[in-house]
Amino acid sequence: MRFWSVDTKIKTIMGEKLFGIEFSEFLEDINQQIEMVLLTRKGEKILDLQYGCGIWDYLDEGLTIAPLLIGTIHKDVSRNVPSIRVTDVKLVQVGEDGSFVDIKLEYEVKSSRVRGSYEGRIRPSGDME
Repeated sequence: MRFWSVDTKIKTIMGEKLFGIEFSEFLEDINQQIEMVLLTRKGEKILDLQYGCGIWDYLDEGLTIAPLLIGTIHKDVSRNVPSIRVTDVKLVQVGEDGSFVDIKLEYEVKSSRVRGSYEGRIRPSGDME
């Protein structure tokens, strides 16, 4: 029989531990989940056809559809990463030829109210920077 010990000391400062989990590691895991959603086209995951982000259909249209991109990112990340509440999505830069989009997404972890942010560059080829 195995027993697991849990550090129950709670601190709410970023970088400190919450139940033995470093906040920085916790936020990195959430950022990785967000990145997976952004890199996955809807319908690509056979067992969950709604998993992923619908921005892939719009990236080649440039800045003309920025509000649509923001709304799609907000909706799809919120649906696929249920542990967070998306508070803001910004398109920092969009390539005029649709070659990339720089995203800044701010969120709050629902269970602990810890705030975090994700920043990344998406390319239609599926690459991240």
